[in-house]
Amino acid sequence: NFALGKLTTTDYSAAASRVIAQQARTPGQRIVQNAAELRATSVDGLQGMGELLIYGAAENHALQLNALSKKLIHDQEQMARYTGISQGVMILCANLAMIGVLIIAISMVNQERLSPPYLTMLALFALASFEVILPLPLAFQSLGETLAAARRIFTIVDTEPEVKDPPEEPPAPNACAIRLQSVSFSYNRDAVEALHNISFDLPPGKKLAIVGPTGSGKSTLVHLLLRFREPSAGQIEFSGHPLEAWTGETVRQKIALVSQRTHLFNSTIRNNLMLANLDADTTAMEEACRIAQIHEFIESQPERYDTFVGEAGVKLSGGQARRIAIARAVLKDTPILVLDEPGEGLDAPTERATMQTLLNYLDNRSLLLITHRITGLDAMDEILVLENGQIIERGNHLSLLKTGQRYRHLFENFGNLNQ
Repeated sequence: NFALGKLTTTDYSAAASRVIAQQARTPGQRIVQNAAELRATSVDGLQGMGELLIYGAAENHALQLNALSKKLIHDQEQMARYTGISQGVMILCANLAMIGVLIIAISMVNQERLSPPYLTMLALFALASFEVILPLPLAFQSLGETLAAARRIFTIVDTEPEVKDPPEEPPAPNACAIRLQSVSFSYNRDAVEALHNISFDLPPGKKLAIVGPTGSGKSTLVHLLLRFREPSAGQIEFSGHPLEAWTGETVRQKIALVSQRTHLFNSTIRNNLMLANLDADTTAMEEACRIAQIHEFIESQPERYDTFVGEAGVKLSGGQARRIAIARAVLKDTPILVLDEPGEGLDAPTERATMQTLLNYLDNRSLLLITHRITGLDAMDEILVLENGQIIERGNHLSLLKTGQRYRHLFENFGNLNQ
């Protein structure tokens, strides 16, 4: 260390590191936040580009992206200035130390107190000693970004899961049956119950439909069955045991779901299908697509099953994406099939054909059909009419047409319970 006054060059470089760290903390945190917001907004724009164009909101979305980009660039420029200043200070201190060593060493060489070859060695040693602390300003400068990123990660990691898996579970189930006994659920203690006193049985081979308007609790029921949430009251049984006795992974291995929000990855149709069954061969894949009434469309494409679907299936229509999701559920080949609005986005003839092939495919599998449409309801063993989270009518198709006012209203409104 070469002393300048009462402080050494190392002291000056350390002080510079601390000052830079303090100044860079706030823009560093903003960089992490703005970058995350920019990525989220970009993904939302890509996935919702169709809706943005339809409603004429694409320009506003572009302006929002531009504003976020400018904020991020401003903070990055500020961080770049701090980087330049810190590196300049460190190099200055290193050179001052080397010059100080040379001044002292040359004097000692002239006095023959130091051998001349040591002069070069001492100069290089002074520079080399700063290689240890040269990265410190950059490290301190990045501390704000690192801490902000760590807080975001630990916020997720430390969050208590909605559902906790048991340490042990019963032996693997053979016959998969579901029973709900007086199940209720609310999203928080003070909220109105999304489901109230729901009871039904879904043994192997049974076809059960739940119909009702949007917001009646149908999708919430699916979340409970798949162990994404737990009931506030009552009990759900799965294969003769309480549902909480099983891990979520075990339950979801036995249930294939076609949800309202179908996600397709930016890959080929084949790869998207194989997510359900990595061991599926071409024959099984084609059979699943025939059941879903999508095989002919795939074969009409130049790349057939190797056709890329784009981000979130943007190259497909809503109905085509829904049928690929149905094919994926069929390919999974589980004892329980849950269809949440399977006819959404399909024209009437395709919807009827898809439901018919699905019903033929079921064999001894259980089916839970969640819908507000009439297609396929006449083939159900039992139909539950759900409204405001409660079962208001139940029975089969014919009995409900005779006695169920709300169910009969379904047919009087063009086959749509939302009307």
